[in-house]
Amino acid sequence: MCPTDDEAILGAVDEYRRYVQDEVAILVDATTTFTDAVRAGNMDAAKSAYAPSRYHWETIEPIAGLIAEIDGVVDARVDDFADETDPAWTGWHRIEYLLWVQGDTAAAVHRVHRVDLFLRRDRFHPTPSGGSFTWKTRNVRRSL
Repeated sequence: MCPTDDEAILGAVDEYRRYVQDEVAILVDATTTFTDAVRAGNMDAAKSAYAPSRYHWETIEPIAGLIAEIDGVVDARVDDFADETDPAWTGWHRIEYLLWVQGDTAAAVHRVHRVDLFLRRDRFHPTPSGGSFTWKTRNVRRSL
């Protein structure tokens, strides 16, 4: 709950909430385009779709990144793990490594399934909750 009744602040919170909801919708669509290209084994299309899918994550990361269940699955970097072969390393950066360094869409397929499952609209979305966001992730609700 937003601890104010100042209309200017409440209006800004509502505007930001709408912005995040819109960006999440675009993120899910752009990520699906990317992961579909990986699954199809189309290296050029996958590489072309990578940056657009990441862009919309970056626009909401200041708020979405506050929830470890989201950030750790989709945006983890190899520095947080033993090395590039650590099976716990997932998300865009693991897929990026598999595409650009390893040149292997087949190895990336199982990784994109995990990103898709996590970013499905019914599992990853901000909903209004008073003056805050409620994120539903893996049947866990978190309010920010």
